[in-house]
Amino acid sequence: SPAPAAKPQPRPAPAPAPVASAPKKERVLRPIKQWAEILESYESTAPMISALLKTENAYFDESGRIVICYSQSLTKTMLSLPDKFRAFCSAASVALERPVSEKDVIFELVKKGEAPTDAKILADELEALAEENN
Repeated sequence: SPAPAAKPQPRPAPAPAPVASAPKKERVLRPIKQWAEILESYESTAPMISALLKTENAYFDESGRIVICYSQSLTKTMLSLPDKFRAFCSAASVALERPVSEKDVIFELVKKGEAPTDAKILADELEALAEENN
């Protein structure tokens, strides 16, 4: 008798070809010039967290959100407390002269003293303007 026909194996889906035309756009981050001002204003509400944040860096991303790059998890834990976070947002709102809400702030874990590895950090406003005009 003929051997039972082997069940056809489902063919693995072909791997998507890498898209060469659109290189992954590098994130561009700008240092927050008013960072010291924000922390000074925040210090009266939360002196300990303000002190922790002084050792960290913060940037604006392309959409104007605040990216806090923290190297100590304690910084994020403390700042994430709802009342402390709200107070931080209001200190930022005052210093930046625009409303800053909780969803305008992003936390990123980095190695101490380092910037996010996937981002281009612009040194100053001139470089930022040059980047925008490209």
